[in-house]
Amino acid sequence: MRPILTIAACALLAACDAQAPDAADQAAAAAMADALRAAPGWITGGCGDVLLFGRNANDTRAFFVNLPDMATDSHNLGRIRHTYTLPSPDVGISAEDGLRLTSTTCVGMRPPQNPRVTRSWEAVSGTLTVDVVPTGSSPSATATVTARNVVFSDGAGLTFTATSLRVPVTSVGFYPP
Repeated sequence: MRPILTIAACALLAACDAQAPDAADQAAAAAMADALRAAPGWITGGCGDVLLFGRNANDTRAFFVNLPDMATDSHNLGRIRHTYTLPSPDVGISAEDGLRLTSTTCVGMRPPQNPRVTRSWEAVSGTLTVDVVPTGSSPSATATVTARNVVFSDGAGLTFTATSLRVPVTSVGFYPP
């Protein structure tokens, strides 16, 4: 899961500057909202147990969906079909602006390229529907997710809404060498 320690530390310690979002922040949120409207044409993928992502062609805008242990759980429990209300302690969605955002996600044998996140947002409301189907040996599976009316927040009062995000059927899990 993408770290949210900075946001949590600010909330717990009240140690962060709570300035109102400036014009650049508002423009970045608006640009991300516009970009996510085009997300059906984005490159999507996934791996692990379970991390899914969508990104634009030059990897400067991305969203991430974290479904902890769902590939393994699908082998133990059978197909998992569930709709979560966000935020949920069981799943997470984040959106990011920056450079090479997915270069360390599901890298396999290629070397990572040190992503640089310039802005991030966490889902604070909406719904996430997951469908995880076991395949092969544990914990391999396929996963499909659809998010609807997701409100993202930067933790400082700036929000935007993504009406629909989808990662189509994607192979996830870990595979034997």
